Amino acid sequence: MTTADPAAAQAANLATVRAWIDAYNRQDFDALAALADADLQVDDPATGTHLRGWPAFRHTAGQIAERYPDRRITVTDLLALGQSAVAVQGDWTATVDGETLHHVEAMVVELVAGRIARRRIYR
Repeated sequence: MTTADPAAAQAANLATVRAWIDAYNRQDFDALAALADADLQVDDPATGTHLRGWPAFRHTAGQIAERYPDRRITVTDLLALGQSAVAVQGDWTATVDGETLHHVEAMVVELVAGRIARRRIYR
């Protein structure tokens, strides 16, 4: 979203990313779909994951939610990057077989027309 008011664009982008993370934590795939661009791209070089399009994301997100039903991202820092991106740092946690998994995760989220178009994840 590019606008004559950069602060308004940044605030809208921050709100969209917060809503995305909240929907992710709730496993609300309908809310995620409403926030995502149809051509959503997700790249996670650490796991070798490279997804293109909402159907690919939805399929993989469903598998992750099934394997880690209590997984969640707790945001520790959020920063608007210009008028079209947001940097996120957070703690990802989940429980598997009674063991708590945790890693620090950073993302750059790019937005187009107010929707999440690309997420690049760093660990």
